[in-house]
Amino acid sequence: MRSTVFWVSGVPIAALSDSDPLRYLGCPVDCRLPHRAGTNVIDDAIRNATAIFFSLLARWQRIDALKTFVFSALKFSMRCGVLTKSDWHRFNLAIRPIVKRTPYLPVNASTNYIHGSASGGAIVIPVAAELYEI
Repeated sequence: MRSTVFWVSGVPIAALSDSDPLRYLGCPVDCRLPHRAGTNVIDDAIRNATAIFFSLLARWQRIDALKTFVFSALKFSMRCGVLTKSDWHRFNLAIRPIVKRTPYLPVNASTNYIHGSASGGAIVIPVAAELYEI
């Protein structure tokens, strides 16, 4: 195939290969990703969640930042089915201990307080493996 350069208003437009996602403002916006290409998405999310929970934010701000920034960044990967359920389960297993540590819960405490409903007084952290199935 011959490489062709397209110009728009004097600016060259870069061509994408078959496995490259189209990015808009730094976020992938198409669904042409290979099945296992997004595995580093989980590692990035775990790294971001860990950074949030070990920051100097107040306890309620840490939980709010996790729900606001980490879970909203994962919605594209969840909707496109880029990752498997085991990847999302690995994310849940990685963040559960640090989420429990924030309100000073013991490690063996029930997760109902973390994943329960807001009307029942719970923290309402979504279970990523269950969100993946929706």
